[in-house]
Amino acid sequence: SGDVFRCYKLATSFDEDTWVTATATSPDSPLSHHALIYVAQPESEAAVDALAAQFDGEGWGECQNGIGIPSVVLSGWVPGMSKIPYPEDAAYLVPKGSILLLQMHYSGVGATEKELEQKTDQPQIHLWTLPKGQLPKFDVAVRPYADHSFEIPLGETQTTNKSFTVSADENIFAVVSHQHVIGTQTSLMLERKDGSEACLSNIPKWDFDWQLIYNYTEDDLVQINPGDKIKLSCTYPYTEDWVKAQLGNAAPDPLPETLIWGEASYEEMCISYVWSMRPLI
Repeated sequence: SGDVFRCYKLATSFDEDTWVTATATSPDSPLSHHALIYVAQPESEAAVDALAAQFDGEGWGECQNGIGIPSVVLSGWVPGMSKIPYPEDAAYLVPKGSILLLQMHYSGVGATEKELEQKTDQPQIHLWTLPKGQLPKFDVAVRPYADHSFEIPLGETQTTNKSFTVSADENIFAVVSHQHVIGTQTSLMLERKDGSEACLSNIPKWDFDWQLIYNYTEDDLVQINPGDKIKLSCTYPYTEDWVKAQLGNAAPDPLPETLIWGEASYEEMCISYVWSMRPLI
């Protein structure tokens, strides 16, 4: 009923620059906690193969602190998430020769005995692409905004806040937030240099099984400019009663004295992924 991590090199090759216009990821294990798809440069392939050679079976384990290879996020999946479409004329560049890497996190928290018996998974990663030779008008980027610094003593409820300074002129078109099961709320706000604000995402009643991606309509794209600030907030009631009610038998006994950032289900995360686009130069 604990946490298991497995990483893989996907059997997909890119013989030319490829522009992705939408993505979808579909694990078929009921124990799936999250999936992340990364793009790595071709010169990293030897390092990937060396990692995989250290473990029996497909892929490699002990990758709970990241994929272990220099890479950027392309897409992902969390419970409740579906297809991630991009706005018209916008696409994400996967450069020629790139390799795709998949991190899977499995957790038995809340699982039935029958679900715990399922030991296999066949996740599917779907990519929609532009026809060969066609270029988009806008280049898509995916950026994580995360607070790794929180430390909440057992018995306390705290709200964390972290601010990030924007460095590019872009339009935000989608946001997805991620916590585990201890957190109760999360929000992402834009504070412009002129003092005005815009809500990028606000989830006042967090539900781990309902982690939707929020796609903005074309009329609601949010312009960001250098010097603006993106402000991330998360709330955690780190009390014995609340944690044990959420984790059940998967709760450590005793609980750690401090709640910190971590991949395990009894730890927490405060992170939002932001999809943005800018004109292709």
